Formats: sequence, structure tokens, C-alpha cells
Amino acid sequence: MDLGALAYVGLRAGSEVPELRSPGAVHRILESLPADRFGHLGLLRRGHVAAEPVGAHDTASLAPNVAVVARVSQPMLVGAAEILARELGGIARVLDDATFARVEAEGRFPLLLDLVRPIDDTAEGAAIALATFAGANVPKSGATPSSVGKEGSAVLGWEIALLGAQASHVWIPRAPFGGLDLAVGAVG
Repeated sequence: MDLGALAYVGLRAGSEVPELRSPGAVHRILESLPADRFGHLGLLRRGHVAAEPVGAHDTASLAPNVAVVARVSQPMLVGAAEILARELGGIARVLDDATFARVEAEGRFPLLLDLVRPIDDTAEGAAIALATFAGANVPKSGATPSSVGKEGSAVLGWEIALLGAQASHVWIPRAPFGGLDLAVGAVG
């Protein structure tokens, strides 16, 4: 069974490293990473966040010890932040929820990982979710997460999906605005 994207992991540049806020900089960082590097965490590069073939990006050109900020209450993202920081020559900085929310609202971070919920199952819905995460304007009709990422300072990096579960005679429908509708599901 594959229920598609239940959420995305968003990567966003903040004000502490201005060169990362230039259009497409975070997108180039993402594309420089091996597509399957985070697979063991259940984070996938497929569907609306599939890897694109691009030229190599020299991650070593980033400032040393760039912090990748994650929320302590999201252990999957803490693991991703540790790997991303290691790949970039940076450090993972794990914050409690209140501090994370304050730092995010103020934009005071170099790179930040957070959970981004999809608007719907379409590429345009994922693009709108990314624009919302990035604090940008709603993208033009027909936009994709990749096009929004190339124009801004945030990307949807990985998909969190429910895959491979098997259960006979179980029905769990998709909810109208994404996710699962557990109240309507049935066992037969």
C-alpha cells in the first residue's frame, strides 16, 4: 500500500547566512545531496519532490559550521538535520518547541528543517504548501515545488509517506484536505 505524501520535510534559509537566501541557493544544496541519503529515515525523494539532474554544487563553499536547526519533538527531522549538517560541514542544532517557534518566526537561523503539510495531492498543492512554509506569496497557477524552490530560499526536500503496510479487509480513506480520515475507516 502506498498512501502518497502524508507530509514533506521543508528546508529553509534564514537571515543568519544571507548568501543562502539568494534565489535557488537552497534548491542547489538539496540537489547536490544523493537522492537516497535520507532513505533509512523513511524520507523519500519521489513524486513532487523527486531529485532533478543538475550540475554538481560545491557544498564545501558554504561557511563552516553552518547550523541546521530542527525541533526536538520531531526525532525524524533531528536525524535528518544531523545528516544534512554532516554533509554540509555544519552542525545540527536541536531546539525545544518554544525556542524553535520563536527562532522560526524571527527568521534567526542559517538553515531550518520542519514538517510541511500538503494542501492536497497535486503538484500545485505542494507548491502552495512550500510557499506558505517559506512565507512567500501564493505561486502562479501551474507552479511546482521545484519552480517555487528555484525562485525562493526554501524547498520541499523529502516526502514522508506510509508505504508497505498490509492488512486485509481494512479500509482507511483519504481525508478531504490531506492525510487519513480515521473516523470513516472500516474493517470488513
